[in-house]
Amino acid sequence: MNQIEAPITDQDIKTIKRKVEKTKIFLFVFLFFIILWSWGLCDSDSYFTILNIFILVFDTIVLIVFAYALKRLRVTKKDLKAKIKIVDTFKVIDKYYTQRRNSSYIIIFDSKDIPKYEVTKRNYGLINVNDTIEIEYSKFAFWVLKIEHNKNDIENKQNLQ
Repeated sequence: MNQIEAPITDQDIKTIKRKVEKTKIFLFVFLFFIILWSWGLCDSDSYFTILNIFILVFDTIVLIVFAYALKRLRVTKKDLKAKIKIVDTFKVIDKYYTQRRNSSYIIIFDSKDIPKYEVTKRNYGLINVNDTIEIEYSKFAFWVLKIEHNKNDIENKQNLQ
């Protein structure tokens, strides 16, 4: 809506670096467990069992997601060099929640840069369709630096975004 470029502050840089470290740790642990899981399931007697094919396809998908995450980490270097953030206001166009092992509460924005964001259950109940969300994010890797609804911080600290 009102996209404005602003200089990144020292606090913003600390926030980006903290999120990058959390992402690196998550990726390392996730990849480690996927490798152990795959190795434990593989049947060493036959390379072309249905289970081995499933594991190969699953591991390929995981590697694609992993490569995307690594690309985002590389793009972060541009953010730290340029020291520019975007300050904008997004309109909530939809919201939903999933009921998997851990419920996820998602709000959908009218933005191509950050199309959705996972919020806490408490904040999900306070946000309605057509509400506006004030957001600050890094220009190139789209790290969320600040996100507010009616001047209240709605950042999900568990979210690596």
